Amino acid sequence: MTKGEYAATIFPYRTLPKRDVLVCPVCRTPRQTVHPFLDRHGFVVGFCVCPECQLAYLAEVLTRDGYAQFYDGPYRALCRMNQEALVAWQHTLGAQLAAKFPRLPHGGSILDAGGSYGRLAGALQLAPSQLTILDPAQAELSAAPTGARQIQGWLEDPIPGTYDGVLCLETLDHVTAPIDALCHLRNACPTGWMLADYVCGSQVKIDHPLYWHERAWQQALAGSGWTVTTTGTTTMYGSQHRTFFCQ
Repeated sequence: MTKGEYAATIFPYRTLPKRDVLVCPVCRTPRQTVHPFLDRHGFVVGFCVCPECQLAYLAEVLTRDGYAQFYDGPYRALCRMNQEALVAWQHTLGAQLAAKFPRLPHGGSILDAGGSYGRLAGALQLAPSQLTILDPAQAELSAAPTGARQIQGWLEDPIPGTYDGVLCLETLDHVTAPIDALCHLRNACPTGWMLADYVCGSQVKIDHPLYWHERAWQQALAGSGWTVTTTGTTTMYGSQHRTFFCQ
């Protein structure tokens, strides 16, 4: 059985409805050449690079229902990462971020956008009572720390409530409408801060509609009202993450 055949037994990606991405999700430049690519899981995808902002992106993406189905179990199974492994990963990344950003504000209400189990916030010494965790996967929210508020939802939609700070880590590679997502985060945190990142040189995979370039990233932040004040890098499993503290 090939990798793709095995992946298809876990998630029926090939047969699910999809939406064509005809313009760059950041700068709206019309799509150019589409390259067929075998993704990390063994699924065949189309891959594009914007000639203007250099964002790389998938030429077609799943519908909301398709991604909901994917994140509700198959995602972690294909990544071979159970709850224990993911919690350990969040603690390790949190320790690196705490060392890189020692002056991260710890007061007020915090939105952990795409926060999964919410343990990354704990590794940054943020109390559960401060946290609202937003994630599409209810199974992962159900394992969040006691005392944290939970919202099952998507960054592509308006976010309920207002917050003093935002964590958006390991998340903005996964969205299909990055400008909308960043604007929703700005509206939810109009006068506060955001700690966000993207993965450098990530393997192509169906759950990463976006592959950021510095030019596209800066354009997206500026277009949504965020200003970068501090940058850093972290490394997890051989992948480098570019991290940004924004206000």
